Amino acid sequence: MDAITTAQKTTVTKSSSDRLRLLLLRYGYAEEVVLGWARKEIMNKYAELLAQGIEPPGAVRAVDPEAEKQRMAHEKELKQMKMQLEMQKIAQEQELEKQKIAQEQELQKHKLLHEQEVETQKIEYEQQLEKQKLVQEQHRLEQEEYKLKMQDRLEMEQLSLEREKLKQEEELKATELKNKPTEDSDETKMLKRYGDALAQVISSQPEEPTDLPAYFRGVKVQFANLNVPVKYQARLIFKYLTPRARALCFRLDSTKLYSYKNVKDAVMKEYGLIAKTFLTRFNNLRKENYVTCILFASKLEGLLRQYLESRKTKDFETLVSLIISDRIKIFSVRSVSKIGVICRE
Repeated sequence: MDAITTAQKTTVTKSSSDRLRLLLLRYGYAEEVVLGWARKEIMNKYAELLAQGIEPPGAVRAVDPEAEKQRMAHEKELKQMKMQLEMQKIAQEQELEKQKIAQEQELQKHKLLHEQEVETQKIEYEQQLEKQKLVQEQHRLEQEEYKLKMQDRLEMEQLSLEREKLKQEEELKATELKNKPTEDSDETKMLKRYGDALAQVISSQPEEPTDLPAYFRGVKVQFANLNVPVKYQARLIFKYLTPRARALCFRLDSTKLYSYKNVKDAVMKEYGLIAKTFLTRFNNLRKENYVTCILFASKLEGLLRQYLESRKTKDFETLVSLIISDRIKIFSVRSVSKIGVICRE
């Protein structure tokens, strides 16, 4: 203990026995040996290590108060000098910033003056162009006024001729109306009677294309049950069609618009319901979980019947020929596809 300094002696004596044992274990002493030593022996062993100048990790160094005081004074002086330098630097930066702002203001002033000059020249140029445009526009208006006067004159003459023509046509129509029978009023009554009857038994056109064949078959049955004349059928079914189908009917020729068969064929074609489509949908139709077997069978029957009808199948022999023909087409398509694959290979 005599070989170490007073500060080190104070550190050793104030340290607990457990802390001293822990420090000795860090120096490499065996744990069972350290645990067998008394406190005095532990302090002496640790003092010997300190006397050799070896400090264990975590050991607290002794501090000289006078040296610490000088160090703190020196640091304070350094801080003051650093603050003075910082203040000088800030003052220089502020001065530079002022100069920069003054230069920018001067440049901005020159820029504004230049822009004002350019804007003035631009306004003068635009005024000149506007005057030229006004002169041209006035000339154009004069020409237009002359054309309008001539056009009005021609239109007045044309209107006079049209009035004379309309007067003659009205006289002819009045003569025809006197001799025309009351067929129009009777036809309106018949349409209303059949329309009221149909409203009780048929619904609007379904949105699902695969339901169209069954829908039109049902309409045909109701036409037969109510003995609806053929000439009224197209007009009666028109209000039950979807907007898309009605728009299609408006595009039909006037000779086809009042034919139920032409209207039905046009709607079926619009929705892609041709013979090939019926056969493809019949082969690919799958039953959903929410669809009943009766409804699924009805859809299958409708597709098959529509396919047979579109292929004009009316008897058993024609049906056999159709099935064989479709089978040959499938085989031909597969053969062509296989040949194409072989050629690519």
